[in-house]
Parts: sequence; C-alpha cells; structure tokens
Amino acid sequence: VGVNDSFFDLGGSSLVAIQLISGVNTALGSSLTVAQLYEASTVSKLAALVDNSGADPEQDVRSALDEVRSRASSRRQQQQNRMAARARGRRP
Repeated sequence: VGVNDSFFDLGGSSLVAIQLISGVNTALGSSLTVAQLYEASTVSKLAALVDNSGADPEQDVRSALDEVRSRASSRRQQQQNRMAARARGRRP
C-alpha cells in the first residue's frame, strides 16, 4: 500500500472508515472526521490534514454546506426564471 493509494480503491468501506479515523485520532490526538476521509482518501492527503492541526474541521464542513446551499439556491433561481419566461411566452 502506497501513500497515494486511495482508501476506497483498496476496498475500504464506511464501517472500516469509522474504525480507521477513530484509530488515527486516538493515536495522533487529531480530530479528523469520516467526511474528511471521503475528501482526502489517501495517506498523504490525510497526513496533510493532520499537519494542519490549527484547522477547524467543523468549519470546513460548514463552509462546504454553505457552498452547496448557495449553488442550490442559484439553480433554483435560474429554474424559476426559466419557468417565468416560459409562462410569459405562452400568454397572449
């Protein structure tokens, strides 16, 4: 297993991910989350996250959620604009 091999390509599952993250956090005193393993699925990427110990993983999750909400809102607005344009085009 190399440092750039993906956890999931090697057969990792969500249950194993929970055990792995728990073990890493216990051994290193880190606060990694399973969500971070899904985003950084190699040893090298996880090591970078552990080295960045000043980062707040909850803030990272909040930022990601805010970005998803923003994109969803934008898509919803675009869809409403298209529907309104179609409705105007059908009226005499």
